[in-house]
Amino acid sequence: MSDVIRVDGGKAVGTITIDRPAQHNAINYDMWLELGDAARFLAADEEVKVVVLTGAGGEAFSASADIKDFPEHRSTSALAKEYAVAFEGALDAIEAIPKATIAMIRGICVGGGARKIPWYPRETLGDAGYSPYARADPGPAHV
Repeated sequence: MSDVIRVDGGKAVGTITIDRPAQHNAINYDMWLELGDAARFLAADEEVKVVVLTGAGGEAFSASADIKDFPEHRSTSALAKEYAVAFEGALDAIEAIPKATIAMIRGICVGGGARKIPWYPRETLGDAGYSPYARADPGPAHV
């Protein structure tokens, strides 16, 4: 992976960290591709039993797509379709992780960032500015 999508596996808890805190972890086209790769990597890692998806910096899980990336990757119908394949591919890969998956949310979580959350069953815990949502069933999530 890269320095903006960090993956840590090989142990019981694997993590995927979106690491662009200066941009509130906004995700560009290349990062959507890497996020899908990261999810597939941890899904295949036999040591990993639980996957945690989080954002670096403590102020944002993800502020969604990086709109500065749109002119290069969404300015025509063909480019927008290609972008949608990357975006939906990342979300599908996260949803398909056959393990308990937790979105550790601290701070901003909007748009595509919110769509990365494994939504069921849903529990909001604590008053510390974060809301972890856990999918207890290791099967596919349904929105």
